[in-house]
Amino acid sequence: MKTVLKSFIYSFYFARVSLKNYLPLIMYLVISHIIIIVTQNILLALVFFMCYLVASAPVALNVFRNILADEDIINSYSYFISKSYSKLFIKKIMHLAGSMFLIYIAHLIVLSPFLPFATSQELTKADIQKIIPYFYVLMMYMIYIYTRIMFILPAAFNNISKSLKDSYVLTKGSSIKVYLMFISVLAPYFLIKLAIHKYAGNNYEFIFVFISILMLVFFTIISSALIAYIYKDFYKTTD
Repeated sequence: MKTVLKSFIYSFYFARVSLKNYLPLIMYLVISHIIIIVTQNILLALVFFMCYLVASAPVALNVFRNILADEDIINSYSYFISKSYSKLFIKKIMHLAGSMFLIYIAHLIVLSPFLPFATSQELTKADIQKIIPYFYVLMMYMIYIYTRIMFILPAAFNNISKSLKDSYVLTKGSSIKVYLMFISVLAPYFLIKLAIHKYAGNNYEFIFVFISILMLVFFTIISSALIAYIYKDFYKTTD
């Protein structure tokens, strides 16, 4: 787990020297959370999440270009907006998100006849409790799929277009290792988020929202760093 530790250390360094690069993300998340809390609109929350993927692109690009191209960390959010590679990078983010959504829907369609509530006219509380274990298993499997195809992103930092198949082939033979590294970063994030949500209860105080926002931004940085380091190691191995 040397790569994971290196990603953690890098993320703290990046957070310290590149405040202007991710400060707009914090502002965006604060505003979007306030709107979601006021409106209680699930569809709006999904829209804000998709917009976050695009909004976080400059942060990921900054990390990728620093680790993979040995460029200096740029303490500016707007610096990356006008770059030629940014358009391809955002396109790949949308391609990745869309692919994951379609894969998820396809799995639900295939598995739905085998689920314990498949014959129910409407879901009861007992049905929902039965769903939860299946949901977690499917979620863990979807994360595995994501770790196989997410390497279309670091390639795009240099304006190089890679397909999902290219990423899938790249991780062949190392997929479990990559998956476990990603889980070791993702699991603490989700566990802390769940703890905060449970502690906050129904009183969704602003302080808990802000802590969650900071965690999401930090997770964006550390996951980008982890992907970059793994991608770099892949090409070191093949050299």
